[in-house]
Amino acid sequence: MDQKNLINVFKHVKENKYNLNKIGWSKNTIVRFFSKINIPNNFKEDCWFWTAAKTNGGYGIFRVKGKNKRAHRLMYEFFYGEIPKDIHILHKCDIPKCVSPFHLWKGTHLDNVQDKVNKNRTVKLIGEHHGACKHDLKKIYNILKQIENGEIKNKQDLQNKIKDIQYQYIMRILNGKIRKDVGDLFDLQKLKNQFCGRFTNDQIKEIRNCLQNGETGNSISKRFNCNESTISYIKNKKFYNHVK
Repeated sequence: MDQKNLINVFKHVKENKYNLNKIGWSKNTIVRFFSKINIPNNFKEDCWFWTAAKTNGGYGIFRVKGKNKRAHRLMYEFFYGEIPKDIHILHKCDIPKCVSPFHLWKGTHLDNVQDKVNKNRTVKLIGEHHGACKHDLKKIYNILKQIENGEIKNKQDLQNKIKDIQYQYIMRILNGKIRKDVGDLFDLQKLKNQFCGRFTNDQIKEIRNCLQNGETGNSISKRFNCNESTISYIKNKKFYNHVK
């Protein structure tokens, strides 16, 4: 670590009124963390390379509070605050060992996938990169999201709302046969059960009322002619969560 460059970083931080260390690290932890980083002279533009342990993918690892964590995520938290659940911390520079807070940005899983696509980091010709692909990632993602949210409930809904995609195409995605670039972002089994489900909204509400009144899953499953596990999934809102 170049102490002069680190001093310049904290001068910049003070001048720009960053609210650092919202995660509450001790002084010793901060010193230990920054001792493993090579901070360049042009610290606002160039990469800050992690010099200690790394994952197989090249991301820095730092042990804090008894757990190994990704160094770039810790740097983001140190500079900008807590990272929301299911949010990725991405690199503008596309270099895994870089932990520069000026190169990091937060995004969703979809943003992460799209970032890989934009930077040609997909190894195989899958999804929209395949020569036979007719539909881009964002379009398929939005359809699956509508299924997840209950906006597209069945084949008829799909045909009414999406004119240029066949039912069989969506079923192949839900069965994990194609478009894994998008399918990996969802619980496909859950979506398939919702999309192919035979319960109406009123039936789901009736099942929930039965559960609230203390009726057993076994008794309800016999009455509705389904597996007891299906009733359990409805109870735990793993299925039909869109029904209010």
